[in-house]
Amino acid sequence: MGNTAIRVENYSYTYPGAEKPTLEDISFLIEEGEFVLLIGASGSGKSTLIQSLNGIIPKIRGGETSGEVWAGGQNVADFRVQEMAARIGLIFQDPESQLCSLFIADEVAFGPENFRVEKGAILKKVDEALRYVGLEKAKRKYVYEVSGGQQQRLAISSVLAMGPEILALDDPTANLDPVGTAEILSVLAKMNSLKKTILLATPLLDEFIHLANRIIVLHQGRVFANGTPREVIGKHGKQLKEELGVWIPQISEVELGLRSKMTLNDYMPLTAEEAYEKYKGFRFVPGRCNRPGSVSEPVVRVQNVDFCYPDGTHAIQDVSFNINKGRLTAILGPNGSGKSTIAKLIVGLLPLKEGNVEVCGMDVKKSSTAAITQKVGFVFQNPEHQFVRDTVKQEIAYSLEVLGKSQAEVDAGVDEMLQMFELEEYATRHPFGLSGGQKRRLSVATMLVGKPELLILDEPTYGQDLRNVETFMRLVKDQLSNGVTIVMITHSMRLVQDYADDVVVMRYGKLSYVGAPEGLWDDEEFKQDATLKAPPLQELTRLLERGGHEIWKGTRRVDEFVDQAAAGKEV
Repeated sequence: MGNTAIRVENYSYTYPGAEKPTLEDISFLIEEGEFVLLIGASGSGKSTLIQSLNGIIPKIRGGETSGEVWAGGQNVADFRVQEMAARIGLIFQDPESQLCSLFIADEVAFGPENFRVEKGAILKKVDEALRYVGLEKAKRKYVYEVSGGQQQRLAISSVLAMGPEILALDDPTANLDPVGTAEILSVLAKMNSLKKTILLATPLLDEFIHLANRIIVLHQGRVFANGTPREVIGKHGKQLKEELGVWIPQISEVELGLRSKMTLNDYMPLTAEEAYEKYKGFRFVPGRCNRPGSVSEPVVRVQNVDFCYPDGTHAIQDVSFNINKGRLTAILGPNGSGKSTIAKLIVGLLPLKEGNVEVCGMDVKKSSTAAITQKVGFVFQNPEHQFVRDTVKQEIAYSLEVLGKSQAEVDAGVDEMLQMFELEEYATRHPFGLSGGQKRRLSVATMLVGKPELLILDEPTYGQDLRNVETFMRLVKDQLSNGVTIVMITHSMRLVQDYADDVVVMRYGKLSYVGAPEGLWDDEEFKQDATLKAPPLQELTRLLERGGHEIWKGTRRVDEFVDQAAAGKEV
């Protein structure tokens, strides 16, 4: 095997009962110390491949395989999953799914204990692993007392305590805010500097591109591309974005947009700094984009709201703002800032005691939750939490049945939603059997079928590929044009910059900002705020402005930037 950490050779895998293989004739090598990104659209086989690396597939999940998978110098097929854990550690998207102890120190000790390591050595491993990820001061806390980013660092620490040289991570930052993501990036950078081998599956590239030696692209269960980030994005960037529906670095999107309007050299920038060096000689002609102005008619009025949970957590502190009709308002802020709490207060899912909330003309204090939900739809972050029926068709119908609609109205509403959300062929499938993107579309369909005036979406696009996000947001924009008001709780600043009309920022339970998305970056406080990370395009425009270029202050989207550069080229 030499210096090869992972070798996958002509590997195929078919899930139990499936007609087609999820992975087909996969082959690649990963050398010791490499940091490799695994990307691809939803359903391309990323998670399946990750779980094949230590034998979870097929030894736990069943199914049929052919070919070979080697990790840490061992043929995975020859060892039990427990044995492979000492050679390759797996980190999943949801850290809670792999935590099994009450206390942080116990969680880290769990792996070495199962390998019958001597007690003194276990205690040493626990201290070393927690110190490595910066959690040594939290070792005596309950695992549920720490933030999402800390839980993910704990999951990494628990794996590191078993001494693997290889780590495979499946979208580890999907549920994290910018602070939690930065924590994981710091740990991964440290691990990479110590020559640990890392394979990381992710739908996003902007966060990790600066760490990666190589990118492997999966498409329909096969290796589509394999090379350095600049090679893969430079050669396949347009195809990845437009045909495969995969996110590429936003700066590379800028480059592709510019190439469609002017002749440029072949160098593909991946970061804002690289793009600045390439574009600093350009002339820009500031342009403007017609965006809908704010309207005076609020659908939601939040006035002096204060809320404490029974455990004493002061989640909302004297918050006041309006949400205007027919607009998309994004609620931003770090985990624990009060975003979901304020949304639940708006729809009556939490008891409002201090302050006032008026929604769709109703006083929340004087209205029942049933009355509010006839005008307001709430889509949870995890779609599975709101599914109650056995088929997609029944799930949509249920929303109308509880409203007392006739059978004819139910049938018409179901047919309309199935067509609108492209779910017709899945009408008889169980909701839990859908893909992540399909589950998200179904969860929105169950709310929209009742024709709400206000729709609240909690993290509607987390973990989704570009194609799913664009499909989803097209549906959201259609609803805006139909007069529905949309509230979107999100960590994705790219989503906010591309689609939001208004922004509400929460921090530590307090209101921090209300206004247009572009106004965030006019404030020096927000420019330095670790809880809100500016998209790469915003970083690029900032660099160009410092270099003496005049860029329209309202620039938020790639096409707006490209148009200004193209106009400058023509002058």
